[in-house]
Amino acid sequence: MALGTFDGLHLGHQQVIRRALEWAARESRPGLALTFRNHPLSVIAPARAPRCIETAAARREVLERLGVDFLIELTFTAALAALPAGDFLRLLTDTAAPAGLVVGENFSFGAGRGGTSAFLREAAPRYGLRTEICPLTMLDGEIVSSTRIRSLIAAGDLRAVNDLLGRPFAVTGEVQHGDARGHRLGFPTANLPLAPDWAMLPQGAYAVRARFEGHDRFGIANIGNNPTFDGKESRLEIHLFDYAGDLYGVRLKVLFIERLREERHFGSMDELRRQLCDDETRARKIFHLQ
Repeated sequence: MALGTFDGLHLGHQQVIRRALEWAARESRPGLALTFRNHPLSVIAPARAPRCIETAAARREVLERLGVDFLIELTFTAALAALPAGDFLRLLTDTAAPAGLVVGENFSFGAGRGGTSAFLREAAPRYGLRTEICPLTMLDGEIVSSTRIRSLIAAGDLRAVNDLLGRPFAVTGEVQHGDARGHRLGFPTANLPLAPDWAMLPQGAYAVRARFEGHDRFGIANIGNNPTFDGKESRLEIHLFDYAGDLYGVRLKVLFIERLREERHFGSMDELRRQLCDDETRARKIFHLQ
């Protein structure tokens, strides 16, 4: 069993999960992952609860792709937070009976974060558990961490974010009706709401890949509030190249590949249209499209 919060499922988390799966394969056992539906800080210190890097559904998708056989998702509660580390291990053995646990070096569990890696090494044999502690994953001389990724997302360093995640940063949502300005500009858009508790890139234009109903499409996206039209509400608008279908109500996954520019105010619709044409030309070059 790989055990962790797995906030963002970055390269470090993936290493923990792969080690558990390799161990399981050697012993012809199923490979499990145990994580939490909500971030522990949302209960322990709500004011310090971090923004989500991805949805629970997106995390399940990555875990399935990694090859996890079974996923256990616990709701983190005040009662769970108050459970001593030893009692948490007993809970694991009584309910899931793992042959072994794999955790990251900096993961802790139990009341007061008493279940450190050192505690686990010493206590696990008493519960019939074998353990493996994975060292921290480093990239470019720095520790790969969810905190670092959130900081890079806020700074708009998309290339670094995608490197640390090991995949493109993505947003998923159901397409909603917009104000149809994109149609009048010749750039029809699919509009996704942006939840305030999501970690989000800075306002601006991006080259994106959109996935829906088993299809992938390339396009450009804008995060912002439409300053040219005195917009107030921040949202994500996606224009898909060479696509004329109706996407209202469709669940769309938008993968951010490269930042094109920051958001700006344009003096006229013609000026905005010319900029969108430039954005599309740049994005098509990025994706090697005609």
